[in-house]
Amino acid sequence: MMGPVFPIEVIETPQQINITNEAYAQTRRIYMNEKQIAVDDAEPVFFGHSVGHWDKTGALIVNTIGMKEDVRMAGAPHSPNMKVDEVIRRTGPDTFEDRITVTDPAYLTAPWTWTYHYKKKPGYKMGEYICENNRDYDPKTDSQKLDLGK
Repeated sequence: MMGPVFPIEVIETPQQINITNEAYAQTRRIYMNEKQIAVDDAEPVFFGHSVGHWDKTGALIVNTIGMKEDVRMAGAPHSPNMKVDEVIRRTGPDTFEDRITVTDPAYLTAPWTWTYHYKKKPGYKMGEYICENNRDYDPKTDSQKLDLGK
């Protein structure tokens, strides 16, 4: 979900942060300031169960458990005991990063960490994702539009 392939939209409320991916209009929900459920109590779901809080530095600390086993993390398999910890922080006025650390004693011998980087696109409007070859991308303006065939 957080892989920067398609644009994402981040909407924050005091209770949760919603991250919607333009692809398929998928939404990940991070529930704020809640206690994480036990791994054994987590019904497996596509994006897992995410809880978060803001730390003293202004970084968003997120813990996710309970991802379905057929959902791959960066293409890798995992067990029901996999845990994903993220530190999401601003790196500039229009940029932020997500440092992801995966631990899974069944598949990994050590924590696995990588970082995604994002840049705000002022004025960008999330489009309807359509599984057809009907979009034109203009690299000069870094924008896309529907090709209506006219």
